[in-house]
Amino acid sequence: MSNLEIYPVLLEELSSIKNEILPILIKCYEHNADVYDVTPDQLIDLALDREYLIWIGKNNNIIEMICVTQLQKNSFFILIWATKSGWDFNLWYEPTLSKLESFAKSLGYSKLEALTRKGLARKLKWDHEYCIITKNL
Repeated sequence: MSNLEIYPVLLEELSSIKNEILPILIKCYEHNADVYDVTPDQLIDLALDREYLIWIGKNNNIIEMICVTQLQKNSFFILIWATKSGWDFNLWYEPTLSKLESFAKSLGYSKLEALTRKGLARKLKWDHEYCIITKNL
């Protein structure tokens, strides 16, 4: 039975979970190194500097999903959205999207944007160009 929790990581918590989330970030980076302009370690440092907000998804208290977001001028931007297994995205999609949309709306955003591989853009049926997909809120 699933017991999903999705929430943004507080700065105080980030250092203590770094070793749990770093392997997920490394896997993303290895599959898409040409897309990202920062390494996984740099990304965590930038999150500590409040440039990015890292969200985690726990299932029965185990981190299984990570999402890295950034507040931009005109959109709430999703840089990374990945599961630990690489296969359980459907389990996390709706509850995570709901949390991200609510958070973005509470900050006054009317659009989500996400950096993605084109295969995910086709799967989600979002508009896409240059691997940036968009969704109006």
